[in-house]
This record gives sequence, C-alpha cells and structure tokens, in this order.
Amino acid sequence: LLYKPLDVLVTAFDKEGRPTIYDLPALKPPTWDKSKPRVVYVGRLDVNSEGLLVLSSDGPLAQTMMSPATALPRVYRVRVHGRLNERQVEMIRRGVVVEGERFRGADITEETGHTGRSNTWYRMVLTEGKNREIRRLFEHFGCVVNRLIRVQYGPFHVGKLERGQVMEVPPAEVKRFMTELAAAPVRIKA
Repeated sequence: LLYKPLDVLVTAFDKEGRPTIYDLPALKPPTWDKSKPRVVYVGRLDVNSEGLLVLSSDGPLAQTMMSPATALPRVYRVRVHGRLNERQVEMIRRGVVVEGERFRGADITEETGHTGRSNTWYRMVLTEGKNREIRRLFEHFGCVVNRLIRVQYGPFHVGKLERGQVMEVPPAEVKRFMTELAAAPVRIKA
C-alpha cells in the first residue's frame, strides 16, 4: 500500500521528466528491498489527487481488482468549492450521464462538521473508477474539486500511512482477500 502524494504521477515513466510513484524514496533501493518483485499499480490517481494506491506483484490480481465487473468499492474524501443540493446528490446516487458518458451510481454523503463557507467535504464510494470520474461529476453540477483523497480500495485502508510511505500487506491478508474475491459473485451495480 502506498500513500501517493500530490504532484506525483501514477506511471512508470514520464517523458517530461515529472516525478512518478517509482521515484518516491519508499519505492527506490535501498529502501525498497531488491529481492522483492517489481510492483504494478492497481488503478490510478491523477496528479492532483492523493491517498491510497494499491501496488501488486500479481498482474492478474491487479486486473481483477480494477475490473468494473468486480466492483470493488473505492472510498474518497472530496473537498469541493460549492455545495450540491439534495436533487444533485440523489442524481449521483442513481447514476448520471455526463457529456454522453454514463457513470454508475455512487454512494455520496456530506461530511458534517467539515463544511466551510465556500468549501464542502463529501465522502464518496465508487465501484467503477472511470478517468477523472469524481471531478467530472462535481463539475457537471457546478462545483470544483480542490482536494481529493482516496482512503480505501476494496478491503485496504490508507490507515496511518503518511504521504510517500509504503506498507506491505501481510501475505495471509492477501491470501484471504484473493480467496474472498474468487468466491464472490459479480457485483455490478446498476
């Protein structure tokens, strides 16, 4: 598990020379044990987003975790300039078409006690993960996302990880997850 900081790309190489996750000290030797296999990222976070990024040495597992058919929940805290009204929240919950593209329904709740005069915090749970999905949904309703933090991907939580820090998931926990994933029915939400 990696806490991806802001201004870091989720890619193996950037032709413009911008920092990538693989440039982070936690993923470079000597910090990263050379005996460990190469890891690939599960899903992405854009350069302006931060939070939990799952890394895996198992390509098929990574593909299964990212598949829309698997529908693993991805939990985000989102701060936006503006505020959604109840009708807009309900539309996001049911699913929305934005510029001809259909977005599945998402669980969304306003975080109480974190709202300011011009910014509002929301907690969103997605099961799909289309490119810039959260930003596009809020922009569709006239709000601008100014902070986006993924705090959970499937059963994995960011917990107490700090920006740029990596934590290895115990093998028994990975095995248990893989067993549950293999036994689970397809969970596509309408």
